[in-house]
Amino acid sequence: MVQSYVAVGDGAEGLVGSSANVRKFLTWAVLAVASAGGAGKQASLYLRGTSAKDVLVLVDGVRAGSATGGGFAWEFLPVAELDRVEIVRGPRSSLYGPDAVGGVVQVFTRRAEEEGTVLSARAGAGNRGTLLGQAGLSASDGGSEVTVHASGFETTGANARRPALVFGTLLDEPDRDGYRNHAVSGRVAHRFGPAAAASLQVLHAEGTTEYDGFPFDTNETDFTQEALGARLDLRPLEGWQSSLAVGRSLDRRREHRDGGAVPPSRFDTESRTFSWQNDVPVGPGLLTIGADRLEQRVDSSIDYDRRSRTVNGVFVELQARAGAHRAVLGGRVDDNSQFGTAKTGNLAWGYEFVPGWEVVASWGTAFRAPTFNELYYPGFGNPDLRPERSHSVELSVAGREGAWIPRVSVFRTRIHNLVAFPAPDYVGQNVDRAEIDGLELELSGSLGTWEPRVALTWLDPRDRATGNHLPRRPREAAVFELDRPWGRARAGLTWVVEGARYDDPANRERLGGFGVLDLRGRYRIGGGWTLEARAGNVLDHDYETVAGYPESGRSLFFSIGYTMGGADTTSGS
Repeated sequence: MVQSYVAVGDGAEGLVGSSANVRKFLTWAVLAVASAGGAGKQASLYLRGTSAKDVLVLVDGVRAGSATGGGFAWEFLPVAELDRVEIVRGPRSSLYGPDAVGGVVQVFTRRAEEEGTVLSARAGAGNRGTLLGQAGLSASDGGSEVTVHASGFETTGANARRPALVFGTLLDEPDRDGYRNHAVSGRVAHRFGPAAAASLQVLHAEGTTEYDGFPFDTNETDFTQEALGARLDLRPLEGWQSSLAVGRSLDRRREHRDGGAVPPSRFDTESRTFSWQNDVPVGPGLLTIGADRLEQRVDSSIDYDRRSRTVNGVFVELQARAGAHRAVLGGRVDDNSQFGTAKTGNLAWGYEFVPGWEVVASWGTAFRAPTFNELYYPGFGNPDLRPERSHSVELSVAGREGAWIPRVSVFRTRIHNLVAFPAPDYVGQNVDRAEIDGLELELSGSLGTWEPRVALTWLDPRDRATGNHLPRRPREAAVFELDRPWGRARAGLTWVVEGARYDDPANRERLGGFGVLDLRGRYRIGGGWTLEARAGNVLDHDYETVAGYPESGRSLFFSIGYTMGGADTTSGS
């Protein structure tokens, strides 16, 4: 019933931060990304027209993101440490808890893909002083697994911002704004028999990103991102699956200016999660019952009126199948220490009207509490803000078999009390109602040895009080992908096309549409060696997804990799 899209992140290029590079490892489905410059600069993902704060991100099952700024720091995510990314679109708060308004993005780090011991390494270089190095070790015997992987990435970058007059002050730093990221990921798992298994995984990344700031403001950020989780899976009785999970995520930042002329600012947030989930067969379906707890803490040089909160939740979901019919019914109650009780739910029905074709109708609600910055940041926060609440309806038709897999979906999402920062004072306010209408078309298949994929999205995201379009969401967007193997070689292209958007809630700053073409190629030399090449923004298109911050121009990247003990070594193809 849930629509999930999977992409494999090979980490060959390791460039993250710009909107083009964020798309490379997420999925071929249409996702709008707004980026304040090139690699390592602030990047926000808009899923189905909702804001970046309305997308829940899980790293190996651990809730990740900043409790102060809200949203997830896509710009700091080390691509080289990723195994795959899964995306579930639509409201999912009844199962996953707060913030899952537009959907859920699950990031999975590297893990053993086959039994035995596998060693791997890769090194690469590109223009703008771009360097990448990575190495990993995995060992598995079917019942136990150990995986360790490390990577380092750096680039001198380009000038992040065009000269501009901002709040009456000239902002002009004609320099290169670089980025460095060093990361490590690891996983240990063991199965104790048919009734018990345990796992522990971690992702840690730290580095520095440079940007353009006012003459007496910061222009560098030292960051640390970490997600640590442990899970115990049990089978107390036949058919009863029970899981206990704990997690901790960190988002730490030190903002300063080169030379130390400006006192540094510190923003540290920590989220701790505890969950217990039980899946029990019930007649022709599956009953899920569970409880979880979220603890958020803030430690900052900024004086916030409150620095912590907790959310306790209980949830239940029933999935059932009868002949050609499928149904899902779920509900959840959360107790937020700041905003009280929130109830969310979801209902979906699917019908296979002909073999291999299914129509699905669904309804769901979601809830998001304002972030600590939205509530308390000096000069911009508003402690009287109310939580966002939404409800969505969707109708889709999809094929599940055959050489071509199509999907068509129409949806409407209404968000009440949407948090916005309108001019001229930019103080947080609740927009009475935002409404997002959307249409998605997708098609994937094969033409002989060619593998084409197409995804199209049309959106009408509006503030119904003013009639204005919600900022930084393009009305039209499309992704075209084409891949083809040639013996030991494989080549492909991605063409992303997006329509115009507005940069501000008042719709005074219009950003034009664009089309970006990327090329990629891979060749297996044999004996475990591979060569890879990528060319980004081949046509060197000049465009912006955030006003004043140009996206990266044409980029070239080449790498060589070696694998010992895996399929690359044994097959030589």
